[in-house]
Amino acid sequence: MKLFVLTLLLQNCLTTSVWSRVAETLPDGVRRYHDGRVIFDLLAALKSGPTPISALGFSEYASPFQGDARAVVFRAPNRYGLIGASVTRAIVRALNGARDFTLLFTLKQNSTNVGSLLSFTSSNNRRLLELQSAWRKEELRLHYVMNQAANMINVEKLAYQLADNLWHQVALTISGSQVVLLVDCQKIYDRVLYRPIKEDLFRHSSNLWLGQRGRWNSYFEGEMQEAMLVIGQHGSLEQCPHTESLCPTCGQHRLLAQAVQQLQTEMHRVKMQLQAAERRIQQLAQCDCIVRCSHNGTYYEDGQTWDIGDCRECSCQRGRISCGPKPCPPVTCAFPVRMKGSCCSTCLRSCDLHGIVGGGAQSGSRGAFEHGMNITSLSEIDSSNNRICVHCQCKDGSMECFEPTDHKQLCPMADCPLEQQKTNSFDCCPYCEGYDYCARGHKCSPNADCVNLHNRYDCVCRPGYRGNGLNCVDIDECSTENRCGNHSVCVNTIGSFRCDCLPGFTKDTEYSCRDIDECSLGIHRCHANSDCKNLPGTYHCVCKRGFDDSGRDNLLGSLCRGEELTVW
Repeated sequence: MKLFVLTLLLQNCLTTSVWSRVAETLPDGVRRYHDGRVIFDLLAALKSGPTPISALGFSEYASPFQGDARAVVFRAPNRYGLIGASVTRAIVRALNGARDFTLLFTLKQNSTNVGSLLSFTSSNNRRLLELQSAWRKEELRLHYVMNQAANMINVEKLAYQLADNLWHQVALTISGSQVVLLVDCQKIYDRVLYRPIKEDLFRHSSNLWLGQRGRWNSYFEGEMQEAMLVIGQHGSLEQCPHTESLCPTCGQHRLLAQAVQQLQTEMHRVKMQLQAAERRIQQLAQCDCIVRCSHNGTYYEDGQTWDIGDCRECSCQRGRISCGPKPCPPVTCAFPVRMKGSCCSTCLRSCDLHGIVGGGAQSGSRGAFEHGMNITSLSEIDSSNNRICVHCQCKDGSMECFEPTDHKQLCPMADCPLEQQKTNSFDCCPYCEGYDYCARGHKCSPNADCVNLHNRYDCVCRPGYRGNGLNCVDIDECSTENRCGNHSVCVNTIGSFRCDCLPGFTKDTEYSCRDIDECSLGIHRCHANSDCKNLPGTYHCVCKRGFDDSGRDNLLGSLCRGEELTVW
């Protein structure tokens, strides 16, 4: 059988390599050879129409490139290069079902031009097949439709500068899935198309344009001495009779043999990988797998947390390591302090007045003052039976006081008439009783509250913000101190933060999450012939004994089918 096929291939090669020069000349520049080739002279068809080419926007002159041939000049922007309907119908009939055809041109294209050499279009002027030369990209482009209904067009790009204002012979051959480009009888490209041109592509063709696409698009600028379409094998020999000819069928056979060999090798490799994967999956199905994390050579269980120094810690979450600042408990004091060697800020001890009988402008509740608070107040009666004003500051449980030379310098100005100013037995500074300083206008931040004091107002940043009251900025609790537990991620919000659960977990408290048992809740997608096994944050579908999952994703619900299995 192999010998018979090889004999047929050799006979086909020998037959198609012998060119018969006996041709039948048909009207409109059509020639049919005895070996089956049909040649359409497109320039002759354009000239032989009922309208002179000069009226179509063309001119011609004696070409200096080859003998006595005449060249047609493509320059007028309003030219009309439509091939006659009778010739177009004959071309379409010949192309339908043809496996081999060649486009031949002898031309000179102006530099800086991007134009179509030839274009087949449908009745609604959609491009079906087009050969275009682009000066800027220095390439030839073969456009052809892959899907007529969806108007999907593939573009095969062949890098070559044809628009150089020089004469060239161009031969582009399409043979099945193969495209061959010859320029000046030199082979430039021989490649396989991304998608083969369908044999019935030209069934939808109604128009054939030379030197343009449609009435107004993609004008070719330059000169053409030859423009032919050859239907049949080895069409380039019409232009370059001395070039080497190879049988396309033989070439396709070699390509097919190589592809089959590569496919067999790839199939063998994939088969070995699948067999190894099936053995591993079968072994994994017999055990409950625990996801762990490895860090610097140490293994940690899922959910475990460890210290990495510099006030940072890491945690193992579903096999992935996430690191960040250590979580700190919230503080409630106004002036928290971060002590040396500590990762979190703490509140130092408060102070009692011990003889100071009242609070001034910045005091807290009577009898207790937080660390960092400053007060101006009256002391106990001195030896002269007088009270004196002192200025004090609380420092970690100790109140440090001194007597200023002029206590009025420490008192804010009472913003009311003198006769309305009042004093009491435990305040140094006069104040305006019941005066609404905030209502008169203030400069507090939008994120702060205005608080009326005895003789002025104060700006206090709202919870979740920090600053001096005049300028309060959001505290990013996630980058500093947050209380989010394992299996959750901290999300900063304006003035606060929240703890969002990782996939597969649900809220346990405001700051912690617990695993969702998809198996017990019945929210898994395991097949009826498989068992659901819960894992932290996920689940696993294990086929029951005697069933096979066929290698599908067991998180999306394996399809277990009955099959005799070998158990390792």
